[in-house]
Amino acid sequence: MGIAYLLTLMKQWPSFESLNWFKSVNTHFKREEVKAKKDRATSDQKLSQTIALTSKRLNAYKKEFELLFFNLNSAKIFFHEEVEESESA
Repeated sequence: MGIAYLLTLMKQWPSFESLNWFKSVNTHFKREEVKAKKDRATSDQKLSQTIALTSKRLNAYKKEFELLFFNLNSAKIFFHEEVEESESA
């Protein structure tokens, strides 16, 4: 929420959104999932536990970034409305 406040205060939302950071993160996780599935298909028994742990870690990170995305978007809406109210007063 602090990041959203600072981005709103300094009017940097357009610059932040132009980075396409969340899109890049999603692309990275999709590539890693494809790689993990490929490794799972070609792995032997010794590596199966390692690959399973890698998949769990990827899913946890992906969920964490999704929550961050939702949190930032919610905070953006909150601060955007607050700014509009103070400007009209």
